[in-house]
Amino acid sequence: MGLFDFLKSKRIKFEHPYFGTIHFQKMKNSKNGGFFEGKKHFRPLNCEFDILIDCPETGPSNEYITFFEELEKNYSVLIKEISKKIQSDFFDNFDNRKIVIKEFGREFTLENISLPNLFETPYSWSLTYTSVHDENHFFEVFFKDWEIYDVMIDG
Repeated sequence: MGLFDFLKSKRIKFEHPYFGTIHFQKMKNSKNGGFFEGKKHFRPLNCEFDILIDCPETGPSNEYITFFEELEKNYSVLIKEISKKIQSDFFDNFDNRKIVIKEFGREFTLENISLPNLFETPYSWSLTYTSVHDENHFFEVFFKDWEIYDVMIDG
């Protein structure tokens, strides 16, 4: 054992039939003991994104596949709500540049999908975006079940 080996993360590699290669990251304070991370193709945008899955070390169950497929199916509806929320919470009230979101898909780029712990309700999950309007920050949109409850800017 090397002097700094204790700093290395012990990630468990997992081959999932739907989510592909994902790695379990242990966390002491997590109800599931940690989370999985990896990359997943997202059909509505035809791109691969970082994904975090809040589930036990045994791996994502069929419920996680169903949730992800529902997200893909409903993404176009969610985008309209996300656009309205970011517009009203940030650009209308706090930004003196008077930005108006015209085409969300061209102005915002999805960076991360964080799936919820499906053993707790309501489901708490998020989508994280970057924007051409503020390249130094991330816009993280938080959901309870399928309703937006908060948007935070980080960076």
